[in-house]
Amino acid sequence: MLDTVRKTLSLSQRRQFESFGAKINKFGFNFAVFNTTDEIVLLCEGGKYKSNPEQLSILSRQVLCQFSEKRYSDETSIPVWRFGDTNIVLAVVLKSARISNKDGEILGTALIDLGDISCPNIIPANDTNSLNPVQMDSNYLAEMLELLVEKYQAETKSEKQIEMVGIELSQTYEELVLLHKLSTNMKVTESDANFLQMACDSLTEIVCVEGIAILLEKTIDDKQQLVVTAGSGLIDIDEQTAAILHSGLMEEINSGKEALLDSEVDSAFKYEWPDNINNIIAVPLCGKEKKESGITGKSENVNCIMGLMVAINRIGKQDFDSTDIKLFNSVAGGCAVFIQNGELFKDLKELFIGSLKALTSSIDAKDKYTHGHSERVAFISRWIAEKLSDREQLDEEQIHMVYLAGLLH
Repeated sequence: MLDTVRKTLSLSQRRQFESFGAKINKFGFNFAVFNTTDEIVLLCEGGKYKSNPEQLSILSRQVLCQFSEKRYSDETSIPVWRFGDTNIVLAVVLKSARISNKDGEILGTALIDLGDISCPNIIPANDTNSLNPVQMDSNYLAEMLELLVEKYQAETKSEKQIEMVGIELSQTYEELVLLHKLSTNMKVTESDANFLQMACDSLTEIVCVEGIAILLEKTIDDKQQLVVTAGSGLIDIDEQTAAILHSGLMEEINSGKEALLDSEVDSAFKYEWPDNINNIIAVPLCGKEKKESGITGKSENVNCIMGLMVAINRIGKQDFDSTDIKLFNSVAGGCAVFIQNGELFKDLKELFIGSLKALTSSIDAKDKYTHGHSERVAFISRWIAEKLSDREQLDEEQIHMVYLAGLLH
């Protein structure tokens, strides 16, 4: 007779325990599984007698209490408990194996009922001291329970490892999708602010943080300052915090690190942050700038930091880790490439327009009546296009094409 109450057990666990219960039933004994709240989740009866679920629940609770008080580790032998002197019940705690320094999770207890329960004195069944014939007979079943727990631990460990691999693969896939999204949206017509905001929003969908922001160097009142250009979530970077971020990031990079990481997990903060910050990460937006070499006298492309990406208060983890550093650096690298591509396109655009203006001016200069005519037509054409855009949708690129057409007419 098989009676299954499906609570808290996965499909694979239920099949495993049902298979074991069927084997116990062949010996004429009953088998039961309880969860940690003393609810029976599986009862397999051999048909010779009925088990008392209430009494088994009490014994299950006693086993869990004994197990908790003695604090058995995953490295120790599996304890099997025996209740009664003549009519015996054997019990064992179902606990998953330790994974990545994390203690195993207790599912509940498994019990073998050899008959009616009486005189429940708790004695470890695998204690070889003072064995009598009844204890000797029950030791075979105790060993079967030990094997059941070992098999359960091996299977749950495999399932957990497969789950962890699946999560890591899913995370990697999402990161690749994000990087692909950044690369496909690198359009020269897109503004820096829109692209950087898209990068922040997309990154927060993968990495759970309280806030994220991108700061770029801007010239304000003839002074270079870091200004928040895009952001997402709850984050407020004032001038003082921006200065600490810049100096701290430069210090970390000069010491050979890829990012600035600071938290109070292992030690006190290395830098002074606002009270709302529990942990923080900052990575640079690196680009190239031309500088004249003091040795050769020629212009050379040298690395420079045009800004930084910062995120605060990691959610779901105690702190940012090496995986976060790699992802943030990849996204920051993409943002830096986009910004520099935009600057190069802007330079080419200005060079192109300057060449056209020089060409048209030289043509107009042949006649005093046509001098400045092309520039005036281009200016008026652009003005008309801008007014027309109030009624019909015209983007900046279309308005610019109208200006060029007026210049070249």
